[in-house]
Amino acid sequence: MHLGHLLERRWPPYAKWLGTSLTRLPRSGAAAEALHAAVAADGWREREAGLVAGLRALNRMQEGAGLPTVDDPVEPFWDRPYRGVREAVIVVLEKSVEDPAVRALPRGVGSAEQWSDNVDVLTRSGRRRPSP
Repeated sequence: MHLGHLLERRWPPYAKWLGTSLTRLPRSGAAAEALHAAVAADGWREREAGLVAGLRALNRMQEGAGLPTVDDPVEPFWDRPYRGVREAVIVVLEKSVEDPAVRALPRGVGSAEQWSDNVDVLTRSGRRRPSP
């Protein structure tokens, strides 16, 4: 859901409204039906199928936005009976980053949105910096 908002260049609301907001987005809302199927599924295989369909829909949207993609963003998860995001997705995106300041950031640290949903923190960058 966050990726859909990012691709639409829309600020995602906090968790309570995230799914509702996704369904209202003009293009990435197409992934909402698949994600709803995943949440409503009775078993893990149906849940996984919904997540895979949502991932593939967002991959098509990412391609439409002119961002690098791979043919299929899904691969088996090692030797287990599950599917996950293909590592090549991460590799092609990382290789496309040209800004040296962004490239210098530590891999895998994430963003403030992964740590907090506090609007004050997310909308005021000074609140995210350590005090001297």
